[in-house]
Amino acid sequence: MSNPLKKPETAESVQQQVIASINSEKKILLDHRKATVQNALDEELKYATQLATEKRSSNRLNAIPLKKYNFDLTKREFPDGISLRYARPITNTPSLCTCGRNFQTIHAFHCPKGGYTQIRLNEIRDIFAKIIVVSWPYKMHTRSTATTLTEKLSREEMSATPNNLRMRGNKTTNSDDELQSASFMEAEGDPNGNTIPSNGVPRWGPQHAGAQELASMYSPTKRLQETISVYIAAVIGLVTVFVTLYNAKIEFLPHMFIAFIMAGLVSDFFSGLVHWGADSWGTVEMPILGKALLRPFREHHIDPTSITRHDFIEASGDLCAVAIPIFSIISYRQFQYVDIFASTSPTEQQTASEYGTSFFLFALAILVTMTNEIHKWSHTYFGLPKWIEILQNCHLILPKKQHRLHHISPHDTHFCITTGWLNWPLHYIGFWPKLEAVITALTGQQPRSDDLAWAKKVTHN
Repeated sequence: MSNPLKKPETAESVQQQVIASINSEKKILLDHRKATVQNALDEELKYATQLATEKRSSNRLNAIPLKKYNFDLTKREFPDGISLRYARPITNTPSLCTCGRNFQTIHAFHCPKGGYTQIRLNEIRDIFAKIIVVSWPYKMHTRSTATTLTEKLSREEMSATPNNLRMRGNKTTNSDDELQSASFMEAEGDPNGNTIPSNGVPRWGPQHAGAQELASMYSPTKRLQETISVYIAAVIGLVTVFVTLYNAKIEFLPHMFIAFIMAGLVSDFFSGLVHWGADSWGTVEMPILGKALLRPFREHHIDPTSITRHDFIEASGDLCAVAIPIFSIISYRQFQYVDIFASTSPTEQQTASEYGTSFFLFALAILVTMTNEIHKWSHTYFGLPKWIEILQNCHLILPKKQHRLHHISPHDTHFCITTGWLNWPLHYIGFWPKLEAVITALTGQQPRSDDLAWAKKVTHN
């Protein structure tokens, strides 16, 4: 007996039931075929197809290239990112890696000499570290504590599976445009895009045998010389600041502005020249200059965070010694125009160009003295005063992101560390490689050979 409450079947409902039955059988058949195909694939390709079939997996192709979200990929980065996503080979890559082995994507992520940078994961690490610093300011207010935190967070081992490959940036430095647009992982914790070995111990840092040996060469005599230089420079510098600012006038402002720009350019160039010379030539065993000048540069490349653990005396003592004669010249020039010391008649007033020259030397001495502090700030990611970060972001002093380019092996570019204004122009014209080629042709010496030798001292003798 039929149920009187049951609605009679219509042609439309019967049609829907047939379609549902067909779709169900079709889904079972497709799932079976999908499983058969996936079982025949290797693990890497299987994972790539799984990613490609996920819901919204193609949304990245429609993403608006907003710079604030790091979506503004270059013409090289976009196809490379797609290739990594779908486990396809990356084109236009060198046949050999800088280490001498065959260039392959997986090898590049692990190569200790010329690997890619794993910026994605380290940006996440830095964000978490900053959140922790803000959340526990009383425990995390010191630079040393924050640096330790960063080092601990960077010790997570990343294996070269497709799952991890898609989280890393494919950054190369084949062209100047790519150099400028790339955002590189800071050398602290993982220089050159190295992954951490399976034993969990980073390749670089204070545990590096070469870094420990170099740090032990810092002698009490050197410390005394630096301390004396700092105190003398402080006394003469304060006098210079007083007489220079005392003689300033409103009508001198245009000359002061031009003098500051010129001082920024000159100090930046000479910081790069000294940095390049100390990085590229000579050995630590050289008399006088070896331990006094070259040693800190060798230590810095294999333990980049060491500079953040140096106080002002150790970091800037030698620069204070350089600034002392400049301060003395300025004080001598300006003392005669201070009323209480004036030896000139009222008709012999200082001209704007004369004051501009003195202000150029004044700004130059200040920038020279502060060069290594500015360098230190470019390696300090926590606890910096806001005004320093503003100066870095406005590119009035060396920005962090720009200095990262120098800490990619073999450390052959972006040597200027005061304002960083000249790094891009000098890189664009190939200034440093051309200068190295001339020196190599004249002397037969290869640049940075001693730097590489110290980097290889990973174990104690």
